[in-house]
Amino acid sequence: MKYALIIFITAFASSCDSSEENEIVKDISGTWSLTKIWMNSSMVNPEPPTESIYSKIIIEFPDSLANSVSGNTFMNSIWVQFLIEDDLINFSNYGGSRIAEDPIGDEFKEHILSSTNFSLNDENLLLYDDNGVNVLIFKKEIK
Repeated sequence: MKYALIIFITAFASSCDSSEENEIVKDISGTWSLTKIWMNSSMVNPEPPTESIYSKIIIEFPDSLANSVSGNTFMNSIWVQFLIEDDLINFSNYGGSRIAEDPIGDEFKEHILSSTNFSLNDENLLLYDDNGVNVLIFKKEIK
């Protein structure tokens, strides 16, 4: 009887964690477009430069808590590995095509690699640095 109770509690705890993880995966998976970026001590709308290749900055999360995000800045295709645990996020190994970035692309790379926390609300993904500053805001693309 004691062993059955331990197995039940372990299974219940695992299903709660799995349920939370599934909810995060469901909420964060998909394509996100950048709507605000922290530059010069304020949040600004990212405007594409006249020589841009892409009209907006986007990232796409797969259906998992650890993998690689793909997308683009105004000038380059990009990818970056990520890992999510609770409300913590870690991005690493940023890569992209080899065209020189504009200032927004440079800031974007710096901010995504320095992001440590995230929150999701009202179809928005907010990324924060380790000082708690909201450095990037994305809006979920509806397909």
